[in-house]
Amino acid sequence: MRTLTFLLVSGFAAAACPGQVIQTAAQTDVHCFQYEPQVVQLRGRLTTVQKYGRPNFGESPETDEKVNVAMLLPSRPVDVCGDSTSELNRDSFRGVKEIQVVFHDTLDGQGFVGHEVVATGSLFERQTMHHYTDVLLWLASIRDARTP
Repeated sequence: MRTLTFLLVSGFAAAACPGQVIQTAAQTDVHCFQYEPQVVQLRGRLTTVQKYGRPNFGESPETDEKVNVAMLLPSRPVDVCGDSTSELNRDSFRGVKEIQVVFHDTLDGQGFVGHEVVATGSLFERQTMHHYTDVLLWLASIRDARTP
């Protein structure tokens, strides 16, 4: 069974903000994770899933591009709370079972596929056809979970 541990970090990045309070999902007062600008740290197995891309994103499977999408799959469903003040991240989702990982151009995740990782970044809600899950993680950093 895959393990995914969530840490909610106050501030933009734990490494950049020493002394910030970190809340873990094991704490009883943390029921729901927040969207950006909150920073989350996710631990779990990075996988790839094949999805349909352009031009019709699955409506024409014989001609649609096939793309490999990076995903973190939690061992138990998680909840993400919407932000009523946001134009983009308004919706709440209960029981999220997969989170698409969005890499910056400077981060390469291929070496981490199939490995247990610690991924740090911000959650955001699906906005385009290239977003395959309701909730995505905009990745700031990634490392092998076995590395301290």
